[in-house]
Amino acid sequence: MSAYTREMRAAVHTVKIPVEGFKMDVIEFEEMNPPWLALRFYWSQWETFTDTERIKLLEYLGKVQKILEAHVISVMLDPVIDKPNAQIK
Repeated sequence: MSAYTREMRAAVHTVKIPVEGFKMDVIEFEEMNPPWLALRFYWSQWETFTDTERIKLLEYLGKVQKILEAHVISVMLDPVIDKPNAQIK
C-alpha cells in the first residue's frame, strides 16, 4: 500500500505552483515505521530563482507540507545538492 495516496495527490494538485518551472518530487518512505514523505527539490534549480521567487516557493512548500500532514503522515523537506562542489549560501 502506498503512503502517498490518490487523495493526497489530488489535494496537493489544488495548490498552484507559484513559480513557473519549479520541480518537486514527493518521495515515499513507506518501508519505515511509521511511513513518511519527503518533498524533494533540487539545488541546481533553486539557485536560479530570485529571492522573491524563493520566498513564494517556501510558502508553497509549507502549504503542501500542511496538506499532507493533515492526512496524518510526517513530511520533511528534502533539498538535494545535485551539483559537484555546490554549497548552500
